[in-house]
Amino acid sequence: MFNNRFLSSIFGKFFFGLNQLDSKILDHITFRNGFFVELGANDGITQSNTKHFELYKGWRGVLIEPSPKQFKKLKKFRKRKNHFFNCACVAFGFPKNTIDMMYSNLMSVALEGRNDILDRVQHAKSGEFHLEHEETFTFQAQARTLQSILDECESPKIIDLLSLDVEGAELEVLAGVDFGGTNFRYIVIETRSINQVRLFLEPKNYEEIGQLTHHDFLFKWRQS
Repeated sequence: MFNNRFLSSIFGKFFFGLNQLDSKILDHITFRNGFFVELGANDGITQSNTKHFELYKGWRGVLIEPSPKQFKKLKKFRKRKNHFFNCACVAFGFPKNTIDMMYSNLMSVALEGRNDILDRVQHAKSGEFHLEHEETFTFQAQARTLQSILDECESPKIIDLLSLDVEGAELEVLAGVDFGGTNFRYIVIETRSINQVRLFLEPKNYEEIGQLTHHDFLFKWRQS
């Protein structure tokens, strides 16, 4: 079912994020037994920003992945103490219960909703090097606001870490959070539109405290 080479490659691994992004997050977040939310969780291992915290720091949290194929792996590779959701997150007022997406493994992209990628189909096709013996294809994912998921899980009102890797849909996801009742001590976000993200988060009392890679940024809630 799962490639033995893949399983052996993750055995004994300490950091999992792309370019060791999780190690850079660890420079700012050192405490144990926290609570995370990760969107774009993929298979739970590959380029994961939260696996290290679960495995070595005793964290648990919410893992969200829209692809049914990757979601099946996610549930296998991550601990049962987590909450798992096979869906894509959208803004309040999104008009449908499902959202059209294009599968491309780590570069799967929503074809509807707000997104800063101009040519979403081409973006997905550019990620074909992540695919093994498969092709890109369109599918429908359940569409939910992040707030509805957090409410269902009875998540803490102050969550320790939000990790967003949603291929251009960052603002669509954030527009589905009630920041009047839910906040995040830290947000790590992959974005091509950092100025728009700043404009959205700064009025909600978040400050940018670091650029971790050329397109990954760390924000901190000022009241944390």
